[in-house]
Amino acid sequence: MRIIKLLDKHKVLFNGKSDFKDRYFITEDEFERFTEMYGISFPDEIIYFYSRIGIEKENDLTRSMRSALKKRWLEGRLLLQISPVLALEIIERYQSLPEKEKNRVIENTKLPKKTEILNYHATVEEYLLTEIIADFDHEEKKFPSDFINQIASNYWGSNELIYSFVMWAHCGGCGSIILNTDRKGYDGGQMYGHYPKVIYDGKEYEYFANYWGKMEKHHLEEYEDYLIKTLKEPSEM
Repeated sequence: MRIIKLLDKHKVLFNGKSDFKDRYFITEDEFERFTEMYGISFPDEIIYFYSRIGIEKENDLTRSMRSALKKRWLEGRLLLQISPVLALEIIERYQSLPEKEKNRVIENTKLPKKTEILNYHATVEEYLLTEIIADFDHEEKKFPSDFINQIASNYWGSNELIYSFVMWAHCGGCGSIILNTDRKGYDGGQMYGHYPKVIYDGKEYEYFANYWGKMEKHHLEEYEDYLIKTLKEPSEM
């Protein structure tokens, strides 16, 4: 990736040090505090960029990080989504259950107004793949469904459960940075009411995943020209 090569060049030219004036930084100590508070870390290249190079104007990450460090608040700051692999397994496992067990899955969910919410979705599978996944409890690390928790327990630490840090949010959706999996450092987020789809047995099912997946890019790609310019500037040390 070009941006990583540029960061490596910066490390060589400046020996990992810089003291540019009039820039906004997130210090290494602040990144460490975030990890201590939230139990997950930012990718190394993002830590290096924001702690050693900085940006000329504040952005969504610097503002949201400042807020996150003031008060630990998991809901709304962290976002958990699932991969198509996990979505397909949930569908397969649910459809393989006897009818009585299927009914029990719904009865045992812990969402309020679940009847009204369930009626909104075309299938029970979509209800499980969207509402239940979206209502993940970050503090308890549980979904409001024992059925989903049992399946997800086999995937903790894998690429199938995607954590991201929310940088901005409004009534239409949110934008985030993915913090784990092989896509860490890339853009994430969701658009409320809009979901990607998987196909199982010839039928489409919506599931709670990165809405921007088809357009995803690394968070630092937009700073490529800026970084090139920085490499040409002497560090004011």
